[in-house]
Amino acid sequence: MQENEKVNKRGISLQAKQAREVWQEQRLHSTRSRLRSCGLKLIVEHGYDKTTAQDIAQAAGVSAMTFFRHFPSKEDVVLGMPPDSAGIVVAEHVLTGANKSLQPFEIARIVLDAVVEELGTDGLSDIALRLSIVYENPTLLKALYARIPRWIRVVDALLANSLRTAHDDAFSMHLKASAMVMYWVETLCEWSRCGGTKADRALLQTVAGETDAAIATVTKSLSDNRVVAMKFKSV
Repeated sequence: MQENEKVNKRGISLQAKQAREVWQEQRLHSTRSRLRSCGLKLIVEHGYDKTTAQDIAQAAGVSAMTFFRHFPSKEDVVLGMPPDSAGIVVAEHVLTGANKSLQPFEIARIVLDAVVEELGTDGLSDIALRLSIVYENPTLLKALYARIPRWIRVVDALLANSLRTAHDDAFSMHLKASAMVMYWVETLCEWSRCGGTKADRALLQTVAGETDAAIATVTKSLSDNRVVAMKFKSV
């Protein structure tokens, strides 16, 4: 051991401890990815209802206990998104540096484009496959929408630390987070309905553009109605 190499109270060098932690994290990531891959393969082949957590664990070469260390339930194999995933990391980065003057839907589109770019074809294929599984199972579709409040809370916390202005209170920030999450969910779901399991990036861009156009139309209509109401009130 080199003289300047620091050690902890147990005599283990800090470099060795850090190397072990990196190895353990890589191992956990590898096991989680293998479980998800095996789970999705089995679900596609046999159906969601006929695939058990034990089946997935056995296919991945691990115990059922190991499966539940990584996934709280079989549902999470399809719907879960680990906090260290590339998409979430990119979303956090973009949200942190976003322009506060932009509207929530504009920021949502920027985040979507950045995440799609980061995920690449393989990552997009994974999302497309999981969404196609969701649409084949009413229970999963219901579970997807049941998770929306959870996702909104996550985005709400991110926005509070990055995009809050002097005019924003807790309720307005919650509304912004809700609008952004619904933008992502509905755009991706519509993309899945139109494209099936194909990782069609061009189609996703088209669907996102249609979402933007629909929002712009609704926003203009609401604005026009407000103007009419104000004129009527002043008469």
